[in-house]
Amino acid sequence: MKTRTTLAAGAFMICSLFVGAAYAQNPHAEEQLQDWIAKDPRLREDPGLMDNPTYLANHPNFATWLREHPGVHRQVEEMGAYDEHHHWRDREWWKKNHADWVHQHHPHWFD
Repeated sequence: MKTRTTLAAGAFMICSLFVGAAYAQNPHAEEQLQDWIAKDPRLREDPGLMDNPTYLANHPNFATWLREHPGVHRQVEEMGAYDEHHHWRDREWWKKNHADWVHQHHPHWFD
């Protein structure tokens, strides 16, 4: 029984390491995303382009990079959000113009 428990615990730890490694974000991904945005400021104005098939077809290197960095969408969500007219607003705009919304949806933006 003790051997099974030890083996199960060891297997769990090994699986956890592989899963953790699979989900670990490239520590430079945020910097790389900012580089992509600097190359094409339209991405800052409309991050939805990261999901636009036409845009991605016209920017195959960026499309490949996005596939290799699936966690980047979470980073984009931290940069801002769309308003009620589907205009992208960065987090500073939200904090200045709709602080109540930020407190409700992204309180960590004030940290």
